[in-house]
Amino acid sequence: MKFSERYQYTIVCEDGQTKDFLLNILKSQGINERKIRINSAEAGIGSGEAFVRREYPKELKKLRSMSYMKRALIVCTDADLYSIEERKTALDQYCKETDNCPARKKQEPVMIWIPRRAIENWIHFWGEEDENVQEETEYRHTGNPVRCKEEAIKMSRYLQGHQLVSDPLRSLIDAKQEYENLCDKFETE
Repeated sequence: MKFSERYQYTIVCEDGQTKDFLLNILKSQGINERKIRINSAEAGIGSGEAFVRREYPKELKKLRSMSYMKRALIVCTDADLYSIEERKTALDQYCKETDNCPARKKQEPVMIWIPRRAIENWIHFWGEEDENVQEETEYRHTGNPVRCKEEAIKMSRYLQGHQLVSDPLRSLIDAKQEYENLCDKFETE
């Protein structure tokens, strides 16, 4: 099970670090970079979470208006101090309130990843392969995004069932479920 090479992907994320991580995951699964469009917040301009919240309904509407095309939407925003469920609910609620856009439907090719606390927690988890990595701890980098190609490849292998993890983070378990749901949509076509 992996991302389909027949699809085009739109990524909505809150920063350069997340963009690099997601791009490396897609590329590690054979997705050509020309099939990937990234909508990422600019560094230092406002809240990344607010950017994703604003852009998600717009991208969801675009996806729906082009339903005849093979497109998928990947949304990634940090949980910060919230739970995964609270962030997903907030995204759905924002869609309804601002753009009169119904929340995603089960059959739609949409994947929402919510790293808890931040994407750096996932990168740290895969980089350290240390069972002491905690989701409540903040592992943020300072300055420019860190290189994360190897960590993204490990995440990709985990998603595909090739990287065994004895005690994955709760947010990684949720991300794998989101990934499997998206890949199931590719296989049903």
